[in-house]
Amino acid sequence: MVAAYVVHYVSLVILAVTLIVELFAFVHCVGRRAEAFPVVGKLTKPIWVLMTGGALAFTVLSGYSTIASPTGYLGPLTAIISVIAMTISLVYLLDLRPALREVTEGRGGW
Repeated sequence: MVAAYVVHYVSLVILAVTLIVELFAFVHCVGRRAEAFPVVGKLTKPIWVLMTGGALAFTVLSGYSTIASPTGYLGPLTAIISVIAMTISLVYLLDLRPALREVTEGRGGW
């Protein structure tokens, strides 16, 4: 019984971190100029906004289910999609964000 509560609270911490990362990626993506995306040789801005926004929306919905579920278990498909959603946001933040900053601000890195 105690293990179920531990798993539930660990899931909530992971959910909070995931939401923060995905929200940051989405807000950053929305705030960039659309002309900069093709310059860095990546997908267009609307595609990245849809991908990061979709990742955020999925995490919010699955997060609601995690909070509502007493065991915190959502199933293997949800876990796989959650990993994909987080990967989309991390690819944006670690690959595209520095390239966009270099193009728009003339400097790279974080």
